[in-house]
Amino acid sequence: MVNDFQQGLDVISFLDCGAIAFANSQETAGRGDSDLSAADFDQVLGIAGLDAENDQQVVFSFNTAENASTTEADVAIAAYLAASDGDGNDTFIYYDDDWSTLEGRETVAVLDGFSAAMTQADFDVY
Repeated sequence: MVNDFQQGLDVISFLDCGAIAFANSQETAGRGDSDLSAADFDQVLGIAGLDAENDQQVVFSFNTAENASTTEADVAIAAYLAASDGDGNDTFIYYDDDWSTLEGRETVAVLDGFSAAMTQADFDVY
């Protein structure tokens, strides 16, 4: 659980070619420099909004956290999903290598007390 995430000051860092092989982002030696490419980021409306273009991306969705652990997508993609909860208190970051099933879905982090819209600038690739 992350208790002090501050948008504009902090970033969530992902290892390139770890769980995801980002196609467009350029990893740099500097961590925390917000170098996730816009082409590797998307915003959707709920789990149903995930599609084949979201494969190997970081995706943000409002009011989806409650459904993220219980809802299957229509496509088998590997992606990180940052999902704010419906009560405006927290954001959950999930990873799944197949969003069309519930098996293997993991909570990577919880941003306690943070529920604003996230953008590509909130993420880093190293």
